Amino acid sequence: MKQRKSILSMLLVLCLMCSFSTVAYAHEIPDESRKGTVTVEMEYNGNAVTGGTLTAYRVGEIRENDGNYSFGKTAAMEGFTGSYENIGSVSLAEDVAAFVEQQKLPAYAAAKNENGKAVFSDLELGLYLIVQTENSSGYEPLKPFLVSIPMNEDGHYVYEIHAEGKFQLTQTPKPAIPEKPKDPTLPQTGQLNWPVPLLAILGLCLFAVGWTLRFGQRKENYEK
Repeated sequence: MKQRKSILSMLLVLCLMCSFSTVAYAHEIPDESRKGTVTVEMEYNGNAVTGGTLTAYRVGEIRENDGNYSFGKTAAMEGFTGSYENIGSVSLAEDVAAFVEQQKLPAYAAAKNENGKAVFSDLELGLYLIVQTENSSGYEPLKPFLVSIPMNEDGHYVYEIHAEGKFQLTQTPKPAIPEKPKDPTLPQTGQLNWPVPLLAILGLCLFAVGWTLRFGQRKENYEK
């Protein structure tokens, strides 16, 4: 009898422990009444990059399935064939950006880069595409990226999102290398040497005329 009671007590303790464990590890529910903020810190080699404008497009909305939350496509993105399974994918962000540009979807919000930070505030829950629509002087535009509100960090939902924008210097075209001047070439045979024989003949003729005139004068003087 005592043994049965002890067994029942152990089972009761185990049930209580399981119930407490279930409560502790229950999924957190996003607060859909809240809004979020995305702050993009823009820098190059640890220094702030100023100037330029970032634009946000809302491309996904939060969805719940059996207590699990994910992001599905908005009505404007229904024609996009890609999957939102891995929203951290660089190629997915590029594909979404190409679709948004092709369809000329309206922007949700824009943020100026001030002192190396661009801040989007009062954003409703959803998945956003961030692109740079106005470059920072001297730098290549940021590559498009996706960011979610809220973001799940260690099982907790965060509504204040911080993202880092890494820049690259604008590639300046290399100056054209001047062509090396060509070495002067010798004239081809017969191109510039043809006057030589003619001048030689003319010289002989002039010599003959001069000789004749001089010889004729001597003869006249002798006859006189």
